Amino acid sequence: MAKPLLAGVVGLVALVSGCGGSEPAAPAAAPTSAAPTPTAAATGPAYTQPASLCEAADLRPLTELYPKQPSKPIGDGPSMCMTRLESTADGLQVRINAIWMKRVRDGALAYGNLRREEAYRNYTDISGAGGAAGWARTDDGLRLLTYDGNVVLTIDVTHIDKARPLPTDLPPRLARVAASVFANLSP
Repeated sequence: MAKPLLAGVVGLVALVSGCGGSEPAAPAAAPTSAAPTPTAAATGPAYTQPASLCEAADLRPLTELYPKQPSKPIGDGPSMCMTRLESTADGLQVRINAIWMKRVRDGALAYGNLRREEAYRNYTDISGAGGAAGWARTDDGLRLLTYDGNVVLTIDVTHIDKARPLPTDLPPRLARVAASVFANLSP
């Protein structure tokens, strides 16, 4: 039963995670070539789905750079939060997707499978964003992929002004946003 579930997770992430932006200037870090191999005995909290994923996400690490935001998110629910942040000269679209697994160990397995599926992105490991996390450039922005317990998160950012580079400190800022989601979810 786990293989069809994981295949569905991979398909769902591929379906919902495409959004646009420009390439950021990356902090100096070597990409990891292989996905970490989480064990089937992975532990962590079993989170409960919130009514609003946006309410669980503390966007302050991003609003320090892009202080203007709409009064309401563009999209919100238990598995997706999408908003647009702006400054006087620039903007950023942020999309957070959550994949909810029934068992805690499946969060680690799904994360490992997604890292292998997206190995072409050359993820760079980053700490402070859950059980394991990595960030990578995408065709049109930047992605953070992480998990903790039974939840796998992707945070995709798209730069609205494609002529401008993304901030170099964006990966650790995204890690702080992901950590806030996990901290604000109810186990």
